[in-house]
Order: sequence, then C-alpha cells, then structure tokens
Amino acid sequence: MPGGGDAYVDQEGVPFDPDTTVTRTQPPPVRVLCAVEYFDANGIPTNFGEITPSRAVITLLDEEYKRVKDCIAVILKGERFVYKHTEFPSGLFDVGLYTLHFTAEDES
Repeated sequence: MPGGGDAYVDQEGVPFDPDTTVTRTQPPPVRVLCAVEYFDANGIPTNFGEITPSRAVITLLDEEYKRVKDCIAVILKGERFVYKHTEFPSGLFDVGLYTLHFTAEDES
C-alpha cells in the first residue's frame, strides 16, 4: 500500500479497512504576539440563521506567522473561531505582515 504500508483512507482520513483505527493528534496550543480585531455579528437573523457571523481578524509579523501558519482555529476569550483565509502578505523591506481571517464556530 502507498505510504509505507499505511491503509488506504478517504478524503476525510477515514480508513477503508475496518480493522484499521484512526489516531488523531492535536498539537499543543501556541500563543503569539498579534493584533486582534473583533467584529460582532451584525447580520439580520433569518430562518436560516445569522447572515453575517461574528468574526476576528488577526494581524501578525512574519516571525509569529511562521509559528501559526497551519492553524485551523483560534480561541479568543473562550470562543472558538474557525480559520477562513489569509490575505496576501504585506510589509516593507525585511518585515512582513500577515492578516488571517476567522469566523465564530458556533455562528458559521
């Protein structure tokens, strides 16, 4: 099998072999210096839920970005925000700025 004998898995990492188990690991939390902008939900409630969920925009310097670039979520004051996208980096000379966008997990 590909990958040095590992079982075949589907797109979500679930093995096709019923005798194989999935082991998920979670890396330890990382704290970095950053600027945080919080935008409260300001959409109109509908039968389908909140149109515009609460969101957070986090701006980091390039050194801190290297430590968190593969993140999938961030916890702010106990609320979990899910990663959506990163803007194209900006900066001047040898200092880079990265802006990451997140939406509230329970509202997205």
